[in-house]
Amino acid sequence: MLRQTHSKDIALLSRVSHEVVARPAGARTFVLVPAFVVGELRSAFAIGFALYLPFVAIDLAVASILTGWACSCSARQ
Repeated sequence: MLRQTHSKDIALLSRVSHEVVARPAGARTFVLVPAFVVGELRSAFAIGFALYLPFVAIDLAVASILTGWACSCSARQ
């Protein structure tokens, strides 16, 4: 778990817990586990946003095309 945890996450959570950690390998479990979870959540949100963005772009394009088509059809009547 230590290999997948960023050292800045360990440093942040060690400051929050008022625990002195000289190096990441010396972090205790109650600092290491939340740092790992925070890093994994950050990665998950980044992946989710990257997957969500193309669908939003496609949705906006389709909505724009259909709105333009509906306005042009109603103008003919």
